[in-house]
Amino acid sequence: MEFDADKIPYIDSVWDAVHTFIRVPAGALIAASSVSDFNPTVQMVALLLGGGPALSSHGVKATLRAAANVSPEPATNWTLSILEDIFFMGAAALAELHPLGILAVILIFLLLLAWILPKEYVYFM
Repeated sequence: MEFDADKIPYIDSVWDAVHTFIRVPAGALIAASSVSDFNPTVQMVALLLGGGPALSSHGVKATLRAAANVSPEPATNWTLSILEDIFFMGAAALAELHPLGILAVILIFLLLLAWILPKEYVYFM
């Protein structure tokens, strides 16, 4: 359903709004359940550490989708959706076949973020 819902302008924004209440708690619960045999304090830390990235990645996706919906032509929405699908399949395959490879990709993106963020902050000041 996600594959189809993402291809229809405005339906994808409604889909993302509803999934805000599904994806974020699911990310938090998956992280917490991965340490279910640990102390409750560790579980709470995992819950928070799992929910944060789930919220931020979902927020970026939903915001980008809402911005694409105001575009006057439909090609932007379709292109964005197809690129998301390709990126997801590639990242899932990399995580399954080469877990250290996906960790390296994540580290590269975090380093890129750490390099760009201060420049953007100064730019907007």
